[in-house]
Amino acid sequence: MAALTIPAALTVRVGPHETTLATFDLPLRAEATDDPGVTNLILDVPEFRSLLAASLREAATEVEKIPDDTPAPPKDPSMKVYVTTIARVCHEANRVLQIAQGDPAPSPHWADAPDWQRESAIKGVEAALSGATPQELHESWCEVKRADGWMYGPVKDEAAKTHPCLVPYSNLPEAERVKDHLFYAIVCAFPAARTEA
Repeated sequence: MAALTIPAALTVRVGPHETTLATFDLPLRAEATDDPGVTNLILDVPEFRSLLAASLREAATEVEKIPDDTPAPPKDPSMKVYVTTIARVCHEANRVLQIAQGDPAPSPHWADAPDWQRESAIKGVEAALSGATPQELHESWCEVKRADGWMYGPVKDEAAKTHPCLVPYSNLPEAERVKDHLFYAIVCAFPAARTEA
């Protein structure tokens, strides 16, 4: 069977600035269903992670050109990219993935995101830079959410503070695990993640 792909682009918007970081074809695989004549298209996660990491390494220099309105300097002056800038890219990539997966309530652009959502992305980047795995990133995210009064619910609802992903990592659907791996791959692709102290 011929390879299945869908054209995609990873674009980040920071205030009035919008930059396309990478364009690529999302690798898909066909999966039969119990319904005759119906086939599911599933994202090929390992190939996608590899493709995205390679694309982001090339695009990292473009991100460094985006104006950064962060008032404070980075915690580690030797870092080439502010943690906040990396968090912006992770947030926008997650948003693109949410839209691709048909999420009925995708996150807003970084510029429009509430403070708690930005802070969550920043903490995730700091954790990944400190060596956290995708699974540990999810567990940390769950801890922060629960500490803020969130609980499991079948629907993401900011007012009710419910979220369907507030489950152990092993119980996350593959489509949700992809988000943690995507976040991790993006952080690792930046020069800041490879800078020695």
